[in-house]
Amino acid sequence: KGLYDDHGISYIDNSFYKFHPNYLFKDRAIYRWQIAQKGKGRHLGNGYSDHLPIFAYFSTDPFQFKINTRISDDSGSSKVRSIVSPNMRLDLNAASQEALQSISGIGSVLSERIIAGRPYGSVDDLIKIKGIGPQKLKQFRIHFFIK
Repeated sequence: KGLYDDHGISYIDNSFYKFHPNYLFKDRAIYRWQIAQKGKGRHLGNGYSDHLPIFAYFSTDPFQFKINTRISDDSGSSKVRSIVSPNMRLDLNAASQEALQSISGIGSVLSERIIAGRPYGSVDDLIKIKGIGPQKLKQFRIHFFIK
C-alpha cells in the first residue's frame, strides 16, 4: 500500500519483469546449481538458482498510473488500450475522465457524473451518484482512495 501513496518511494506501474539473460540457460533450460554427491553435497561453484529473479522499477516521484498503453495487433496496426490492474487506485477527487473510464463499468456518462459530484469526503459518497447502487459501489470501492 505504501508504494502507491505518493510519499517516499513509489512503484512504477507495470514495471515488474523477469530477469533472464542468456548466461542463466544451458541447452534451453536453466543452468542449475551444480551440487556434489547427487545433490546432497556442497555447491561446486557452477550454475545458478532454478528460480529466475524478478525486478521492478521504483521512483522518488509521486506514483503515476499507466492508464493508456499503445499496443499492436497481428496486422501491424496499433491502438491505445486502457490498462487497469486490481492494485491500481485512483484519487477519487483528482482522477481524470480518461482514468475513471479505465475502470470496468465506468463509461463517459458515469465518469462525468463522478467528476461533477466532487469533492468527496469518502469513497462511499459515490452511492449518491445516479447510476451507482450498492453493488456498483462495492465493485468500484477498491479502485479509489481519498487524499
